[in-house]
Amino acid sequence: MTVTRFLPNNGDNGQPSNTTTDCKPLTANGFSQECTTPCVTRVIIPNHQAARLATKMESGQSSSNNIEVVVVVVVVAVVVVVVVVVVELVVVVVVVVVVVVVVVVVVVVVVVVVVVVIVVAVAVVIVVIVAVVVVDLVVVVEVVEEVVAVVVVVVVVVVVVVVVVVVVVVVVVVVVVVVVVIVVVVVVIVAGVVFSWQGR
Repeated sequence: MTVTRFLPNNGDNGQPSNTTTDCKPLTANGFSQECTTPCVTRVIIPNHQAARLATKMESGQSSSNNIEVVVVVVVVAVVVVVVVVVVELVVVVVVVVVVVVVVVVVVVVVVVVVVVVIVVAVAVVIVVIVAVVVVDLVVVVEVVEEVVAVVVVVVVVVVVVVVVVVVVVVVVVVVVVVVVVIVVVVVVIVAGVVFSWQGR
């Protein structure tokens, strides 16, 4: 097998050139040359030189392919690392938000329970004091006055209890609304972060 190449002749050294010079006869290394106008050298390369040339070309192409594969592998590795880091950050944010929400709910429940206990204790003390006063009034005043006093005391106690219950209900409602608002805001923030990362 021979490889035929057509090159412009540059005088004695046989290198490519834009100039046209006279061709030389058969050279010492076995190359045969023919001239046309402009002067062109047809070089017939022996089989072993053609094989070496083909090997060099294949090795160069193989090196280029290896570089492309390395670049693709590096890019894929960087993308995978970025995705893993982003997922870990999202998971950490979600866990932190859930923990904060749970802590807030527990604190709110404890506060509500303490407030209810205090209100009930105050109501019991008020009822005891009113009962003592009623007993004293019953002993001191006449029957009619005692009845009126009892009715007044009962009305006062009822009003006090109603006010306490209303206050407790209002406090509980306010606490529940605050907790719901906090949970909704946290869920919206987490959802926004997750959707934004998915969009990217």
